[in-house]
Amino acid sequence: MQSDQKTKERFSVFNDEWKVVENLGEGNTAKVYLCEHLKDPSKKIALKLLKQEFLSKGKHHIKSVEQEISILSGLEHKNITKIIDYGSDGVVVKASGKKIDNLVYLALEYIDGGILFDLVQSQGKMGEDAGRYFMY
Repeated sequence: MQSDQKTKERFSVFNDEWKVVENLGEGNTAKVYLCEHLKDPSKKIALKLLKQEFLSKGKHHIKSVEQEISILSGLEHKNITKIIDYGSDGVVVKASGKKIDNLVYLALEYIDGGILFDLVQSQGKMGEDAGRYFMY
């Protein structure tokens, strides 16, 4: 192997701006990825890509996504993830060059360490004192 030969890094890119770094998780409605800004890797987002099979189940599923966007857009709290962007025109170009477009997405502030839902799932009920800790 030659030391001067460089291997070009291959990764998926979202909307020509974000490098998809890691799969953070998946549920019934969406897949969530950690992304870094191409020009400034210190900027990170959690990219939530809604599954087409979820959206195609009916208008009430689309309405729930609209409600999530509305609620997140209206909230301002240090312990609630901020919504940065959203739309139905997302484009992912995979490392292979394959292009996937018309993706419904939410770009959210990335918080290292996981989400409160997972903590509650693993630890169980927390009580009022713990609730106040997270919400004040």
